[in-house]
Amino acid sequence: MRLTSQIRPLRYQITLQLDPDQDDFRGRVTIDVEVLSEQPHLILHASDLEVEGATRVDAETIRVDGVLGAGQHQLTLSYQGQVNPRLR
Repeated sequence: MRLTSQIRPLRYQITLQLDPDQDDFRGRVTIDVEVLSEQPHLILHASDLEVEGATRVDAETIRVDGVLGAGQHQLTLSYQGQVNPRLR
């Protein structure tokens, strides 16, 4: 996942649950961010992931609605996806 230019990441904490015998995985990411100017929503690049509470914009992008005022925030997103067999 990659943030837009108006939101500066300060710290990432990522949890991944993966069972080698399964074709899918789950995870959670907590991102401490500094918002440079108020944002009506958050755009993230998240290829091949389903993100809880997010709307898929296209194959590479998701949108999380909700105004973020300028300042520091902590975002927590849960996600899931399929293991890509080409990467094994």
